[in-house]
Amino acid sequence: MDHDETTAALSAPSHARELIACWESHVTRFELSGSTLDIGRGNACAINLPHASVSRLHARLHFSDQNVEIEDLQSANGTRLDGTPVTGRVPFPTGAILEVGAIRLLLRAKTGPSAPAMVDVRRLVDKFAGTNVSIILLGETGVGKEVMAEELHARSRSGGPLVRINCAGLSASLIESELFGHERGAFTGAIQAKAGLIESADGGTLFLDELGEMPEETQAKLLRVLESREVRRVGALKPKPIDVRFISATHRDLRALAVMGKFREDLLFRLNGFTIRIPPLRERRDEVVGLANAFLASTSARLHQAVPTLSEAARAILEAYRFPGNIRELRNVIDRAIHVCEGDVILTEHLMFDPPLAAPVPAPPPSSLSMPPSSLAAPPGDPSSSSLSKATDASERDRIVRALAEAGGNQATAATALGITRRILGYKMDKLGLPRPRRK
Repeated sequence: MDHDETTAALSAPSHARELIACWESHVTRFELSGSTLDIGRGNACAINLPHASVSRLHARLHFSDQNVEIEDLQSANGTRLDGTPVTGRVPFPTGAILEVGAIRLLLRAKTGPSAPAMVDVRRLVDKFAGTNVSIILLGETGVGKEVMAEELHARSRSGGPLVRINCAGLSASLIESELFGHERGAFTGAIQAKAGLIESADGGTLFLDELGEMPEETQAKLLRVLESREVRRVGALKPKPIDVRFISATHRDLRALAVMGKFREDLLFRLNGFTIRIPPLRERRDEVVGLANAFLASTSARLHQAVPTLSEAARAILEAYRFPGNIRELRNVIDRAIHVCEGDVILTEHLMFDPPLAAPVPAPPPSSLSMPPSSLAAPPGDPSSSSLSKATDASERDRIVRALAEAGGNQATAATALGITRRILGYKMDKLGLPRPRRK
């Protein structure tokens, strides 16, 4: 498929922003300014999107110094923000996915040249990797804290073991035995001696993941180990000296937890030889495509298939997306794309992002395939409720079957004709028991 990329400048903005429009293998970038900009297929629209799924006057962007809002202008196929239909004016945050018909739009702030976000992190890792200093890795879920811990271990104690402990999964009833081990006969069922996790890390590294979730009773026991550098098994008469480097990871503010009395301040001082903050992926956009290509290669190797490439539009949408789940979410997006891609190029329609966890689910506009709004539906317990639901499902089923037939079984084309995304079409087909058509 031919690649088409254009850039439209809409005057020099005081707070530089750009809007990236992506569909199939096409990508268009618009520089933004002013108080309002219209989006649509009509030539009079500042953001002109020449696509059949877009209304002539589809939506409108509203700008202030700090915020951007999106308003749907009663378009035929609707406007969705992170999968939620837009009604009225709603905030359009940077990195959110806005669907205008079949086109995906992402808002991105344009910044001047600066050092990559990970440069300072790499400098700190190089400085402390070969030492025995205790390190706390701070960062959001999914940013790669465990990978960083593995690197620190490999560059300081590669000859010893790396023992991982998920502090959130420690059971109060098993803490002593799991962490410190036990001697034979120490309690009922202890038929042989067993080394604990801390002792097993002797000569290597103990990685304390989710440190902020560690139970308070465990914190006191661990503090004694850090102070004495020795561990006593349950039932043992003498403690055993240990040589362990401690690396911890958390997304919690440990100092705030200490102030609230939920984390021991003395333990924090012992573990916090130095803190390395790992930036979220949205601050590391220069790494996104490289990581995506690495995941494409590793997943394809696991599936024993050729490695697909990213279209320019797919690259643009990955670079602009905010990735609330960070690297872990990027890996999931790439894994899904490989499974749904039927060719050798990843297109925008193959990139399926997870909706926000806390996002509300309001009723979709009448133009999309959906159940009727709650204000029109029969009340619970009404005898007509079941029949109304069945009738609506039957009508929706007929519309989907007809659209698929007219599209020759092509789900992407059928979804465009119905004014919904291919992902939503697949969900509705599964819900209604419709088989997925196979490509001839």
